[in-house]
Amino acid sequence: MSYFRRALHYLKPYWRLAIASVLLILLATAVGLLAPWPLQILIDNVLQGKPLPEWMPALGENRQQLLIMVVVAGLLITECGHHSR
Repeated sequence: MSYFRRALHYLKPYWRLAIASVLLILLATAVGLLAPWPLQILIDNVLQGKPLPEWMPALGENRQQLLIMVVVAGLLITECGHHSR
């Protein structure tokens, strides 16, 4: 515990930068957790034709529109996760 206090002492002048760093780490973690989500929608709802969950708004009128939206979402999530590292 004394090492932690010593590190906090050196971090004190940079507390804003430390908070920003922690927030960016949490954001990158959230984006990383979102990565499998478009693939699940692609397999379950586009390829197998299952209906979307009730909490999810109607993203596409047909499977082709849903496919395009899922691919774009997957690319955006992957690209955001790549830039946050």
